[in-house]
Amino acid sequence: MVFSRWQIGLAIQDDGVRAIAISRGRQGWRLRRWWFLAPSLETATGSMRNLTDTLRAWQRTLPLGYQLRVAFPSGRTLTREIPAPVSALTETQCMQYLSAATGERLRMAAEELTLDYCLREEGSFSVVAAKKTEIEELRQILYRARLHVWAIIPDACALTSFLPYLAAVDAKRRTYIAREQSVWVWADEKLWGAVSVQEAETSEALCTSLGIDSECAAFATAAAGDSAFVFDPWRTLRQIQPPVPADNARYAVPLGLALASLT
Repeated sequence: MVFSRWQIGLAIQDDGVRAIAISRGRQGWRLRRWWFLAPSLETATGSMRNLTDTLRAWQRTLPLGYQLRVAFPSGRTLTREIPAPVSALTETQCMQYLSAATGERLRMAAEELTLDYCLREEGSFSVVAAKKTEIEELRQILYRARLHVWAIIPDACALTSFLPYLAAVDAKRRTYIAREQSVWVWADEKLWGAVSVQEAETSEALCTSLGIDSECAAFATAAAGDSAFVFDPWRTLRQIQPPVPADNARYAVPLGLALASLT
């Protein structure tokens, strides 16, 4: 019997850790397991130790050969558009150029930043930057938990995994939005980001803040009485065996990460 590799997405959120595992089946994506892990958050130092212990215990339950993607808060990242250099560069030279240019725009030393980038159709580079110390702190937690990490990805970026499914349901809805405990995370075909719930308490206020028509947006969930269009992230899975979490919309980010592992 051949076993499909588990594709796992993990998000460390304000109220705990949520993770989901899926695999490829004959009819589509199959849910393997979901988890809600609640490490004690007594003190800043203690919370890191408890988080590591919680993740290490979780790691022992995972099968061999899993592929894990972990979310990083979009609010702790910055994006910049950097013009392409005039002359062709090697990959190493390109990274050096982008590091220097991004550091200059952010008024930070290039050595303090961790970067990822992609080339836009217009010819410029879209650069995502985060403080190297914050990325390293997360990496150390995952390393001490003995987790083998495939990638660390901004949480909002994970929502791009749902866009093809959303387009199949309603082609005009090109922005997908999920609400965390204290922030909204959103993504469309070109951009993604996070907005504090304090800045936009309702779906309508959020659409106004983002400058988009509510008819072009879809939400992972909606409050009672809210007229927002809802696209349940779990409908991307063809095989689901209950029980499923009551707060299933809170799993949009880890599920998006797991789906991204398969593309």
